[in-house]
Amino acid sequence: MLAVIPASIVAIAVTAAGFVFTFGILAAVFHLVPIDNILLSQGWGAMGPMIFWMPWGVALGLAAIAYYYRRRGRCTNCGIG
Repeated sequence: MLAVIPASIVAIAVTAAGFVFTFGILAAVFHLVPIDNILLSQGWGAMGPMIFWMPWGVALGLAAIAYYYRRRGRCTNCGIG
């Protein structure tokens, strides 16, 4: 659990932040929010990689679940696992 709990917390945080940043960037690109074109063109270097936070968070969450299932051992009631 020492690895699963922190990985789960970070996966939730990174996925949520990626969701917010992705839709913020898309809103700026499609001019749904007022933004200066110079700021938009310069912001891709800083904001562009944040689009990958959402898939990274989901992948981290799936890896944490897979690690938990791999390391949990056998069930004491049914013996499956």
